[in-house]
Amino acid sequence: MDEWMALFKEFGLAGLLSGAGTILLFFVVKWTLETTKHILEQAAHEREIFQQLQAQWVLSLNEHTAQARAFHDDVKQAHQYQREEHQKMMEMFYKLTEKIQNLCPKQQ
Repeated sequence: MDEWMALFKEFGLAGLLSGAGTILLFFVVKWTLETTKHILEQAAHEREIFQQLQAQWVLSLNEHTAQARAFHDDVKQAHQYQREEHQKMMEMFYKLTEKIQNLCPKQQ
């Protein structure tokens, strides 16, 4: 108790309050830094999870794009084959029509 009285006599009430305020401010800043550190660690963990999810999305989209491209290539081939078949059929009909006209000429 005598020590506090000696400090009070030496620095006065304002000095003791300033010292107490400084110590209090030190603990508040220390607590704030610890809390901020904890928040930053959580944010880093969340970023890692988000980046993993984003990488999975990219893989899924790439796979979907490859499947869609393969499907469209197959459809193009099928349509090309169908077009060729229709052209062959039209040629056959033209030839058939010519033969029928040769066999049955128009009567006037």
